[in-house]
Amino acid sequence: MNTATLPNEARRHVTLFSAAPTPGSFRKTWRTDATSGKKTLILEGVPVFRSGVFRDSMGEQHTWEDMHMDQMVDNFDYLVSKGVMPGVPVRKGHNGFFDSGAAIMDGLIGWHTGLRVEKRRNNVDGQSYSYLLGDYEILDEDAAKKIDNGLWKSVSSEVGGWRSNDEAEYWPVYQGVAYVDFPAVEGLTKFGSANGVGTTRSIMIEKESQMDTSTVPGQTGAPATPPAVTPGGQIVSQHGAQTQAFEFTLASGAKTTDFAAVQAELTVLGTFKKESLEKARVDFVAGLVSGNKMLEANREATIVFTKTLSDEQFGAWKATWTDAPVIAALGVHGQGTTNHSGQAPAGSTEGTLSAADQAIVNDQEVVATLAYTMTPDQIKSTGAYARLVAAGKTPTL
Repeated sequence: MNTATLPNEARRHVTLFSAAPTPGSFRKTWRTDATSGKKTLILEGVPVFRSGVFRDSMGEQHTWEDMHMDQMVDNFDYLVSKGVMPGVPVRKGHNGFFDSGAAIMDGLIGWHTGLRVEKRRNNVDGQSYSYLLGDYEILDEDAAKKIDNGLWKSVSSEVGGWRSNDEAEYWPVYQGVAYVDFPAVEGLTKFGSANGVGTTRSIMIEKESQMDTSTVPGQTGAPATPPAVTPGGQIVSQHGAQTQAFEFTLASGAKTTDFAAVQAELTVLGTFKKESLEKARVDFVAGLVSGNKMLEANREATIVFTKTLSDEQFGAWKATWTDAPVIAALGVHGQGTTNHSGQAPAGSTEGTLSAADQAIVNDQEVVATLAYTMTPDQIKSTGAYARLVAAGKTPTL
């Protein structure tokens, strides 16, 4: 992929990093439950997105018109009221590519109660835009305090497509807002390294967030001229001065401004995760068969089934098999049936490895798995490889 091309998925799913909303541009109040005493921070009219022209992390230009802001409100009202979307979340930071379900839920701090559009003038460039204004409740008290005292100021919105169970597609759909750090370099590095810059989501930066909170009826105004982005990741101001570089740290520790290099590393990590998880599922089913807990005839169908499960579903399914007994028909038989306890048959090496030997076997499997997605030099830098060398079991790469 070069910087002139973005896949359709990234064009349809964007994240807009904005500076902190102008003080006084939204309403902030506290609500206390009379029974429980629980406090909720109520935020109304927070600017979360706007029309205009922005360049994304790959240098591609996106144009958002007033109509798009109205469509986001219409889609929000329809999808939430119909229950197609359970609600629109407020988060502390964006979800990462490798985040577990528990981590995703832990980042949830509130929910939206409304969305509307209002015409406002940007105080930096003097132009008027349609601003998307969000109303939401912060239910996490710790997060509410940090927002209230000004520690959390910058917001970053996610906009993309939504497909219902009936295969109906909606776009553009406002999918929530997250509180992120600022300036944009830190927020971009954190989000990009976790979500696949250029493949699943394009990232846009807006630093001109100050606005006149008075409405501008009937005035449309032309959007501001967007800054140019050089192939090396530099933002160039309208006067030609390079003002800011996007710098990423690769797994090797090397610094780079090359988006293609970042994308390549994300591809390796994503492939490794996918193949590692699939191998773990295949190995677990194989263990059930070798342990006489499952018929050989059921192996392939079970492997196919496990690959359709999410990580959480597979974990739950796996737990149901962990203590499953040996199938009686597959036990060791002499005069009458034996092995009723489910223990390994006499003479079997199953479960006889010492902890140290089992650790070696585990590291050998890790190295074998890494070979699918990593070069020999990369594998040699891993802890599993180093432990095998120290144990005198240097693997052949």
